[in-house]
Amino acid sequence: MAKLSFLFVIAALLMILPSGHVLAPASQEPAAETRQYKGIMVTSFEEMHYPGPAQATFQEGDVVVQVKLDDDGGVESATSIWGYDFLAREAVVNAKKWRFRPNQSKSAIIFYEFRFAKGTCGPSRSQLFVFKKPNIASIWACPLIQQMNRDSK
Repeated sequence: MAKLSFLFVIAALLMILPSGHVLAPASQEPAAETRQYKGIMVTSFEEMHYPGPAQATFQEGDVVVQVKLDDDGGVESATSIWGYDFLAREAVVNAKKWRFRPNQSKSAIIFYEFRFAKGTCGPSRSQLFVFKKPNIASIWACPLIQQMNRDSK
């Protein structure tokens, strides 16, 4: 149900955002390495950790952050337009550290995915940040209970 709601929000965003924020038609889309959203291209990003309160309560979910850009592509402001508070607050803080190629609309969208790993995490890694072009941040964590059990051995 949450996935369906998230997809509904994405579809709604695509209808209301300026045309510079949508994917090129599939038939015109270049190879994955060079694929870009028209006008949206991340030039640098800041990794983030899974928010502690959300991790402690096993909260997974998606967050959509809209950013306003300055003339150089720096983030002037960031606002969560979808997602749980525990996740959205940290995503907004993180989004302010990103940079984009300047675009005509002076705005961009960042999609954050917060998930828990299924299975056992290795002893040296309890979290993982993955950036997916053009503007998706995936943050993975091991459940805290699994970490505590591992640490107590």
